[in-house]
Amino acid sequence: MSDQQKHGNGAKPPSGHGIRTLLLVPELLADARSRAQRHALAPPEADGLRALVAEADASLPVQPPSVMDKKHTPPTGDKHDYFSLGIYLWPNPGTPDKLPYVSRDGEINPEVADYDRPGMLRMHRAVEALALAWAFTGDERYAAKAAAFLRVWFTDPATRMNPNMLFAQYIPGSGGFRTAFPPRWVEGRDGKGVYVSFGGVIEGSSLPLLFDVVEMLKSSTAWTAHDDELLRGWAREFMQWLLTHQHGKDEAGCPNNHAVWYCVQIASYALLCGDLEVARDILENRVPSLMSRQIEPDGSMPHEVSRAVGLHYVLFTLNAFANLALMGERIGVDLWRCRTADGRSLKAAIDWAVPYLAGEPWPYRPFVKPFDFATGIPLLAAAAHRLREQRYADARARVPRAEGTGVMALLYPSMVL
Repeated sequence: MSDQQKHGNGAKPPSGHGIRTLLLVPELLADARSRAQRHALAPPEADGLRALVAEADASLPVQPPSVMDKKHTPPTGDKHDYFSLGIYLWPNPGTPDKLPYVSRDGEINPEVADYDRPGMLRMHRAVEALALAWAFTGDERYAAKAAAFLRVWFTDPATRMNPNMLFAQYIPGSGGFRTAFPPRWVEGRDGKGVYVSFGGVIEGSSLPLLFDVVEMLKSSTAWTAHDDELLRGWAREFMQWLLTHQHGKDEAGCPNNHAVWYCVQIASYALLCGDLEVARDILENRVPSLMSRQIEPDGSMPHEVSRAVGLHYVLFTLNAFANLALMGERIGVDLWRCRTADGRSLKAAIDWAVPYLAGEPWPYRPFVKPFDFATGIPLLAAAAHRLREQRYADARARVPRAEGTGVMALLYPSMVL
């Protein structure tokens, strides 16, 4: 069996390193909630609701994580500063002190568990499950616990994360590390400092998706207007940091998925904070420019297909563009059908990727780890609903090994247009 067959056949990779719900389509969510209230869910959807409630129940006794939990302290001496290790960085086998760390694309170093990223992802997953469980069941316990997770991470003075990512994707060792994201020395106090990649800003990509589900909590008694004001204040500070710090400026100029996710972050925080001028600039001006830079006329994305798990990065980028398209709808900007003069568009990129997301062999670099095909379901369902083409819905139904998709079956059901 070839490496392609071994790693491209839908086997599920280890969990815990990513975000499950990559897109929330308002109409699909509202329809699922309505059918749940009428006890009219199809069997896979009912199974998905049970899985959602079970996940939310499992989060109820959990102590919410915070940036104060990490084993290592950033050079500022302030644990409130987010601090993470570049997930694909490993000890250098060619030097006695194992420094500087070297890149093994697609392979996650377990040392990342000693830093902040896993805690942030656990927080995200818990809030997502709890907020959705509240939306579907009306059980205030779920909303109250989701609010507790959010306060601990963002707003409680004793545990909150400072609104910056100065020390995201730390590179142990000297600046000898070579990457598409050049190392940058970031000083702390007393002459201390570390090398980081400005590409660490990508680790904030989970936050806009998290803030989407926070909207559901507003109808509960657990999430107050004061909570909302504090969270929006945090988002506003973080947005300003991204817009003005060199880390953010460099991220905005990246030729790959980083720049798209940077725009997702800025547009999301701007909409959350009511800064429509910033949001409109991103959605009307920057996103079409990104399409022209990152999507070829045939829909391919060369910067992503060359990665160690290329289909994952294609999907990761498509989800970013689709999130931007969903945000564009709020202010009357149609990015689903935006097209450059030479044919570059989100639709062209989705069309290019659909066969591979539905299980056709990947013709590029063999995957270094399995690709979870079920993660393509949200994009295919969103495309079917927004672009009104049955072939996307048909592709969603052909996703390899998609029977046990749990919550995805509830949020992104099969459909006939």
